[in-house]
Amino acid sequence: MIRRKSQSGLLADRKFRLFGATALFLAAVFTVLGYQLWLGYQDALALARSVTANFAATTDAELDSALRLVDVELQEVARDNRAPGPREAQEFVEELERRFELRRRSSPEIRAFRAFDRNGDPIYISRNIRGPAFSIADRAYFQRLRESPSKGPVFEASLTRSGDAQPILVIARALHNERGEFGGVVLAALDISYFHRRFESMRLLERDVVSIYSTEDFGGVMRWPASGKQNFKLPEANPVPKAIRGGAKGGTARVRSAADGVDRIYGYKVLERYPFVVLCGLALEDVLAEWRARAIGVSVVSFVLALMLVGLVRSLWNARLYSANLADEKTRSEARTRRILDAAWSSVGTRRRPSFSGTQQARRSGGPFRISSCRRPRAKRTSGDSPMPCVPRRSSATACAWR
Repeated sequence: MIRRKSQSGLLADRKFRLFGATALFLAAVFTVLGYQLWLGYQDALALARSVTANFAATTDAELDSALRLVDVELQEVARDNRAPGPREAQEFVEELERRFELRRRSSPEIRAFRAFDRNGDPIYISRNIRGPAFSIADRAYFQRLRESPSKGPVFEASLTRSGDAQPILVIARALHNERGEFGGVVLAALDISYFHRRFESMRLLERDVVSIYSTEDFGGVMRWPASGKQNFKLPEANPVPKAIRGGAKGGTARVRSAADGVDRIYGYKVLERYPFVVLCGLALEDVLAEWRARAIGVSVVSFVLALMLVGLVRSLWNARLYSANLADEKTRSEARTRRILDAAWSSVGTRRRPSFSGTQQARRSGGPFRISSCRRPRAKRTSGDSPMPCVPRRSSATACAWR
């Protein structure tokens, strides 16, 4: 025998289905929304990697061009000229003056040219340099070239000894005497502040960084904006030195800077001919600023719409519950009316009472139940008979059948 659920059980079952379907719908919507936000996050990071890689490649090409221009000039001087003796010094200085001054004026990144003898004492200094001459016998690049005269160009980042103490990048090559021995050094000093001004014109943000490091010991050559520290190095935990030692020539990495603690996305590019690597970093907060604002806006709007949907579903359920309560109240009212009429017929002791099959049929079909004015059946009255009770008049909604 099949047992039917009660009215309250049916309502509970329908409520569970309605709110369960709503919860599943909202879960699906928020899942898709979260996936889209995650895709936007990945797109922002990919765009930052592309921008930093392109900017590093551009800076790499510019630095390589400047270094090659100066190195070729120094190489020609070292090849075509021997280290001068005391008698040839004036002629050697005039030759350097003729070659270097034209190059220095046409290349704003070149600060000065200089030449030194085998003891590190100055032979030639560019005209634009003011201040006393000094020896470079204690400099690392001079000692390296003196120990290995055939070594290629040697680089060193240092500060000028003039009053302004500007950072420079020294490019040095060895001069040889007639016997092919070490006879001195000719060098050029690149003005690092020129590259600073170049980077400032690119409208980089405040927390963006451009750095140049040596691939020999990963010591710092230049950093923009300047941090005020000299001889800074990349830490061993940084993934860029590990990748370069592994043979990588370029790439991107997400690193927290040891200098200022800012989390950045870096693009790096190793120069092909010279021992330098260029790093360009964008602050992660700046990269994700637009995505974060969009994500917050979309999330707030979605949350508000979800609350409105839940409120609407609850209102619909309350309306459904109110309708069910009205139907129950109607059923209870009809039952009370039937009991009252049954009691009335029982009190008068009549044999004939109305059948409410029509009333039940009207209730099942949803029609109204109405008791109209009553009428008495036509019958002969005797003096001892009691008055006939009132009988409901037949209407379109209900039929009062006599039995």
